[in-house]
Amino acid sequence: NVTNKVKETAENAKNAYAEKKELEEQYKKEMNDEAARKAKEIIDSIHAYQNGQGLYDGIAFEQITAFTKEFYDKILMPANSVSQSKISMYPYITEKALQKFIQTMPEYDNSETALFYLKAEGKQELVLTDKSFYFSLALEADAKYFARGRISCSDISVLSVEQTDSEFVIKCDEYGLATFAVDKTSVEDFTTLSNYFRRLSARDFTIADEDVD
Repeated sequence: NVTNKVKETAENAKNAYAEKKELEEQYKKEMNDEAARKAKEIIDSIHAYQNGQGLYDGIAFEQITAFTKEFYDKILMPANSVSQSKISMYPYITEKALQKFIQTMPEYDNSETALFYLKAEGKQELVLTDKSFYFSLALEADAKYFARGRISCSDISVLSVEQTDSEFVIKCDEYGLATFAVDKTSVEDFTTLSNYFRRLSARDFTIADEDVD
C-alpha cells in the first residue's frame, strides 16, 4: 500500500507538472501572438498617416551623421547626466548595446547606421537608423513580452515628442507610438530628443553658440 501511495503521488505530481507546462506554453503562445498583432497594428497605423514625404528627404547621409554627432557633443552630452541618460547617439552607440538589441530584432539590417538608441523604462527600446525606425515596446497585458518591428523612414514624415503632466508620447506623424512616464531623467532625455526631432523635421542643422547656452 505504501509503495502504491508513493507511485500515485509521483504520478499526480508528474501530471500536475505536465499540465502546468502546457498552460505556460499556451500562455506564452498567446502573448507572442498578441505581440505580433500589436506590432502589425503599430506599423499599419503609421503607414496610414504617411503623407508622401520621407523623414530624410533632401538630406544626405553625411549631413545627417555629421549633425547627429555635433548635436550629441554640443547639446545632449553637456545638458544631460551621461551616467543616467538613457539616450546614446552616433557615433557613440556602443557595439555591445547595439548587438544586444539586434539579437531581439531579426529584421535589423546591419548595413544601416544607427543614429540614436533609447533604452527606456521596462527594457523598452527605440533605434533610429539612416533607413529605419525600430521599436521594442512592452505589452500592456504583460510587460515581459514585447511588440517588435521596423518602419522604413521613407514611410515616416515627422518624428516628435509630446509632453503632458505625467507622460511623454513619441509620435510618428500623428500616431502615438510609445508612452513613457515623466521623471527627472526622462525630462532631460525627452526634452533633448524633442529638440533633435524638431531640428530634423525643420532641416535645421546649424547649432549656434546661443543654442548650446
